[in-house]
Amino acid sequence: MTPQAALGKKTRRAAALALILLLAAMVLAACSSSKPERYVHQYMLQYDSPSAPKDDVLPTALQVTGFNGGPGADSQQMIYQPQRYERGAYSYHQWRATPGRLVTEALQRDLLASRLFLAVLGPESLQQGRFLLEGGVLRFLEVDQGQGAQASLEVVITLLDNQRRDLYQKVLFQKTYRAQASMAAKSGPALAAAMSQAMAQISAQVVKDVYKAVKKRLSEPPPPADQT
Repeated sequence: MTPQAALGKKTRRAAALALILLLAAMVLAACSSSKPERYVHQYMLQYDSPSAPKDDVLPTALQVTGFNGGPGADSQQMIYQPQRYERGAYSYHQWRATPGRLVTEALQRDLLASRLFLAVLGPESLQQGRFLLEGGVLRFLEVDQGQGAQASLEVVITLLDNQRRDLYQKVLFQKTYRAQASMAAKSGPALAAAMSQAMAQISAQVVKDVYKAVKKRLSEPPPPADQT
């Protein structure tokens, strides 16, 4: 091998070694600078079903439809309000489902647990109940107040009678329910706990109002054939 060839081979070997060392250094730098992924905690509403009035079981089926969510209450983000017109969200805490889905499932569970109706159906049921409970979530967030905070919940409910054709007879009532509950801290877990308390307050009143309205409608004589 000539001196020139040996020198060329040595140069290529040194360049390859330098490239290997450079790549290794880049990998080590990337590994040292990367941060471990943060776990995102998810929350559901959890509380004991409110006690229902001891009354007769109504011989009818009630169906709870899927509630929708208004602006700010249509995502799984856990929203807080630090100032009147300002909104923020917890980075590593979120709801397991949208507020509309959480409220729907809570109301369906509590109406079923009340045992005041022959049947309580959900949005996915293949059957259709005579009475339909629908609505939306208008407010579902934390409201900061100085050093403290409250969970604020606002839900609009509409109860319909599917056996009536005219709208003024079809609608039994429409009502907006509001509730607030104090939070132990400004955090995702505290918001979930307080929002559960607020939902328990609203659900208890909804069960009473729905039962009263349905019972009254069932006691009324049926409308003329041309109005059913």
